[in-house]
Amino acid sequence: MAETKTVHSPLVTYFSMLSLLTLCPPFVILLWYTMVHADGSICQTWDYLKQHGLQGFINIWPRPTAIAWKIIACYAVFEAALQLLLPGKKVEGPISPEGNRPVYKANGVAAYVVTLVTYLTLWWFGIFNPSIVYDHLGEIFSALIFGSLVFCVFLYIKGHLAPSSNDSGSSGNMIIDFYWGMELYPRIGKNFDIKVFTNCRFGMMSWAVLALTYCIKQYEQNGKVADSMLVNTILMLVYVTKFFWWEAGYWNTMDIAHDRAGFYICWGCLVWVPSVYTSPGMYLVNHPVNLGLQLALYILAAGILSIYVNYDCDRQRQEFRRTNGKCFVWGKAPSKIVASYTTTSGETKTSLLLTSGWWGLSRHFHYVPEILAAFFWTVPALFNHFLPYFYVIFLTILLFDRAKRDDDRCRSKYGKYWKLYCEKDVNFVGQCTLYFHFPFSVAPLSGIENRILRDLLTSNIHPWKQKEGPRIPHLSNFECTSLTHLRLHFSFFYLEKGSGVQFLPKGTSPVYKANGSAAYMMTLVTYHSLWRQEFLTVQLLCVPVYFAIPLTECFLFCKGHFVSSSTDSASFGNAIIDQDLLGEFTSLLLSSFYSCDYYCRLSLSNQNDRGTGDGARYITKRKKLKSEKSILCPGSNS
Repeated sequence: MAETKTVHSPLVTYFSMLSLLTLCPPFVILLWYTMVHADGSICQTWDYLKQHGLQGFINIWPRPTAIAWKIIACYAVFEAALQLLLPGKKVEGPISPEGNRPVYKANGVAAYVVTLVTYLTLWWFGIFNPSIVYDHLGEIFSALIFGSLVFCVFLYIKGHLAPSSNDSGSSGNMIIDFYWGMELYPRIGKNFDIKVFTNCRFGMMSWAVLALTYCIKQYEQNGKVADSMLVNTILMLVYVTKFFWWEAGYWNTMDIAHDRAGFYICWGCLVWVPSVYTSPGMYLVNHPVNLGLQLALYILAAGILSIYVNYDCDRQRQEFRRTNGKCFVWGKAPSKIVASYTTTSGETKTSLLLTSGWWGLSRHFHYVPEILAAFFWTVPALFNHFLPYFYVIFLTILLFDRAKRDDDRCRSKYGKYWKLYCEKDVNFVGQCTLYFHFPFSVAPLSGIENRILRDLLTSNIHPWKQKEGPRIPHLSNFECTSLTHLRLHFSFFYLEKGSGVQFLPKGTSPVYKANGSAAYMMTLVTYHSLWRQEFLTVQLLCVPVYFAIPLTECFLFCKGHFVSSSTDSASFGNAIIDQDLLGEFTSLLLSSFYSCDYYCRLSLSNQNDRGTGDGARYITKRKKLKSEKSILCPGSNS
């Protein structure tokens, strides 16, 4: 029998399944229509639908044509032939819940190279023009929608009548079986793996093919390719190249090793990947943007770096598994946890859980650079329309949901070992946490923190003496506890209104809403509540917050160049001011998260700073650092 336990409540599960089954197909058509025929404007599409109603939506839905079916059939047959015929070494997948170990042929790189070379050769010699694909894109998406639904019905029937292995079964619910799938490793014959075909050779390969198609279409349409399109295409191709280079590792991921072949995986790879994942390039075809060489190179470098970090995360884990932990991670032997688990057949097995390298930073750190990479190949479209960023938002939601499902599955599988793994993750971050808890004599502060602390120490300002202000102990001889750190940060937000710029050079007078202290306290209270419910931890927040700074700086840089808010802006102009404020506020807030986390853990465990546990580790750290000169207070012993 298939697993019937779901991550969310039954009501949420059924609602999400029915929503995706009914809303995803029309959304693909609306996305294509808005990008190609409505200037990328959601408002324009909305006005059309509001004016014409359901009939208008029916009119814009393209009918599958013969040429669309021919293009899909030729592409599918070509990729299936490459999957079967190209040579490749045999690679074993992970052991399934039923104790089976699937075997794959690792020829993805060869298939990728042959596909792109063949596609470009057909265009170069005038045999086939890729612009035809773009001109019939709506018809192709429409054909994929209906054809993939029929394919999912085939998988449902096959799972009932002719499963490929005993890693299959029914949950007893037709909707769940159709949506999540019946078989874990469905195959046609002995060698043709269906999930490898749908996920890798059709879905991911179409991503690269369509990226080239959009680039060629813009060239033939305008006589040149804009640098924004080049950045988008290069980054997408680098990402897909990385995927096929690492394809054997992908076969160990949740998509292949845990999610069954149903609508969620197969329809998504056959339809959602070609349409939604490539949508930024689809938008840029008719909306070329000239970024300039410098900005284009910055975005390209940031995108490639994000893709590399994503690859290196996966490479570390794959190498760790391949060598059974007998390898080096960041130049030293990896730390690990040996976890035992029991299969459905009652057999006890062991797995190694990596707790160092990238995987020591957080359990799902590899998702962060993946989201960043998606942002960087989308940002060349700039910010005139929201829709090009739909993929980034969708990917973020998808990966958060996937992280939760993976955590729940591992918690159920490994039990106490997974709890130990999570605690190991916390302790690793704990060293960095101390630097945030006690920054006054250990780590450099942000600019605003430095100024506030300096003023407090020299008695230039005394917010604790103000009748309406918070009471803060004198900071020249205090113990630098986490609670004091929180109070210090609150003093900054309380004095926030005094740090604003009164008049800008062009004579404008900006208006601010001085609600920083209220927002700060509400943020910490909300975080504390979520932390108490074990829904959120500081290490889950730290990485995305850090990456949010360069992302927003990039946004402000582009906005300052192309969509300035007032006359008080130049090439960098206000962007620098806003970037500094963003960095200061983010640094303060993140530091407060760490302090709040530390203080809450101490209060719950009835420990003080000079007791045992984290407090004792802090004292040890302080002794080691005693000889160091204080950054802010030279000669200070605190």
